[in-house]
Amino acid sequence: MLKRTLKEIKEKLSLTDKELSKLLGIKTHSNNNYEEKEIIEKITKLTNINQDNITNEEPLPLLKINKPLEMKKYKNRYQAYSEIIKKNYTSSWNIYVLTKKETKKRFTIKSIFKKKQVKEYLEEFTPSFLAINGNTKILINFKKENLIMIELDKSIDENNFIIENIKYKKANKIKIYKNS
Repeated sequence: MLKRTLKEIKEKLSLTDKELSKLLGIKTHSNNNYEEKEIIEKITKLTNINQDNITNEEPLPLLKINKPLEMKKYKNRYQAYSEIIKKNYTSSWNIYVLTKKETKKRFTIKSIFKKKQVKEYLEEFTPSFLAINGNTKILINFKKENLIMIELDKSIDENNFIIENIKYKKANKIKIYKNS
C-alpha cells in the first residue's frame, strides 16, 4: 500500500527515489528500507494525502505539498527562491515565472496600511512559478516560510488558469543554472 503511494507520488511529480526521499526528509537507500509509520506520518503532514488514501489504496488526489523552509540559511528571500527551484527541478523541467492577480479583491488602499494586512499584502508580490515536465504541471508558490507545490490537472490551460481565487498567467521561461 505504502509502496504504491510512494510510486504514484514519484510518477505524479516526476521524481527519482533520491528526490522523493529528500522531499519527504527521509534518509534511505531504497523504498524497502522506509519505516512505514514514519513515512505515512510525513506524507500526511506535508501533503493533502490522508491515511485512507494510503491504507485503503484509494486513488490519490491532485497533490498539494506544503513544506516548511529554513529561510535563515539564505541571504534573502530571492536567493531562497532561486536555490529552491535549482534544488528541486532538473533541466528536464521547463520553469516559467507567473503573473498573478486575485479574482476577489481582498485589499483596499485603506486596509493595506493596517498593521495586520501590510505583511499579507506584501506576500502578493512573492513570485510564483509553473514547472512543466511532459504532462506534469506543478504550481510553485512561496507563502510565509513555506514552499507550496500544487499538482495541476493535466487538462488545465497552462497559459491562464485560476487556483484558489488567484488568476495565473504564464510569463517568461527561465533557465536553471546548477552551481558546479
